[in-house]
Amino acid sequence: MKKFLPFLIITVIIFAAGCSKSSNSPNKPGNGPTSGNQLVVSTVTFGYGSPIADTFSVTKYKYDAQNRVILTTMRYKATGLTDTDSYYYDTNGDLTKVIYQAAGGQGPQYKYSGVEVFTYNNGIPQSITTNDSYHNNSSLKYTVTNNKVTGYVSTSGPTKNCSVIYDGDNVKTVIYNAGVSPNVATTTVTNIFDSNKDIAYTTGCKWVLLGTSAPIPYAAQNEISSQSSITQGITNTNTLDYEHNSEGYPTKVTNSLNGKVFAIAYNTFADAK
Repeated sequence: MKKFLPFLIITVIIFAAGCSKSSNSPNKPGNGPTSGNQLVVSTVTFGYGSPIADTFSVTKYKYDAQNRVILTTMRYKATGLTDTDSYYYDTNGDLTKVIYQAAGGQGPQYKYSGVEVFTYNNGIPQSITTNDSYHNNSSLKYTVTNNKVTGYVSTSGPTKNCSVIYDGDNVKTVIYNAGVSPNVATTTVTNIFDSNKDIAYTTGCKWVLLGTSAPIPYAAQNEISSQSSITQGITNTNTLDYEHNSEGYPTKVTNSLNGKVFAIAYNTFADAK
């Protein structure tokens, strides 16, 4: 897969930036978006290994008449890379293809293009196949239980398979297995959610979360308040603090890694069509 940002934390960073504020407590009542009447049109992130005052990336979103994202452009300041993704849907509204290309970066690893093709069975994701000019071809096949993706098996890449545990409609735990026996490294990712609704369900951006940035094809129903990952006994924990506008949409998110501010993202919204 072409993206290289972390699993669900990037979901929060990309879709977050203020009036009311929610804490990290998963039990704190929240308003959250009450309807899909706003769309995120731009996101500016700071940090991600650079000084927190430095811009990391700027992302812009374009939508169709059904308020589905059809184009994203993401420019990384440090490398000069611009990543452009175009999204295509079938008559059922399911994402069927993403065409992407990167240009302007420093070095061949920042110049690539490709296409991802998604298949479904009665609206349930079945597989993703990628043809990439830099990373070559790859594919993964989902396992589905009770109409939910509960894991996948990959034919390429370091992560060979994963399993998913839900809490309602939220992805509570994901277990990744990378490598080949007997040299298998297991990573367990655990999420805690607050009571605010994840804006991906109401802004038309749900499909941005598919495949490339997180191969579990469901946005969380609620905002993630913290996420921990354990690999070979090493634990890292991200905590997320949100600020929301008067409509309940998160306009700012602060991501702290192991107690230290790691990244901050600001979102701008516009009314839906």
